[in-house]
Amino acid sequence: MKYFVLGVLISLVLFSSCQKEGKRKDADPQTLLTELSDQRRFASADQLAEWLIQKDPTLLLVDVRPHEEFDSYSLPGAINIPLANLLNPDEQARLNCEDYFIVFYANGTVLAEKAWMINRRSGCVNSFVLKGGLNEWTSTILQPQEPLPTASGDEWELFQFRKAAGQYFAGGSKALQAEPFAEEKPTPAPPVAKKTVPLQQKKAEVVEEEGC
Repeated sequence: MKYFVLGVLISLVLFSSCQKEGKRKDADPQTLLTELSDQRRFASADQLAEWLIQKDPTLLLVDVRPHEEFDSYSLPGAINIPLANLLNPDEQARLNCEDYFIVFYANGTVLAEKAWMINRRSGCVNSFVLKGGLNEWTSTILQPQEPLPTASGDEWELFQFRKAAGQYFAGGSKALQAEPFAEEKPTPAPPVAKKTVPLQQKKAEVVEEEGC
């Protein structure tokens, strides 16, 4: 992981094509290394849920997965900029960190962290990574685990918030469901009704057998 981070930082130093404008200020490699050890670059699923429920107008949610995954399901209000396209000038223009704070996310954390590093290197200070990505979002918000009866009041309060948030987001943007990765099972065919023989016909058959 250390070598990967150093490699990305070296690449960003050599390829500094992002334009500086307004309050943007490029982050040097030493600053990035320091910030990489700071957990404050992460936004939890609970924090993101609260921002979305409050409809925070300063939030810019960026899905860095490929287009086909985004089209399959995504978080409400998110825009899609695949990681491979992030340095495209047209896509960079959409990342307005002058007016918004940006939260990057993917299925996990790795792709979003790469996006965060690229964006931070170009001068965006107010950018974050959804910790654990959609996997954490699903297990925390859409499928929260009920605490033990002996759990503290704070744990129960957090569970109630997650449960309410899960209901709020169920059926949200891009068909995001409680189990977004589950395949739909085919509907079983209805059972075939058995043919019944009238009682009088059964008696007639018995009479014929006795006469033979």
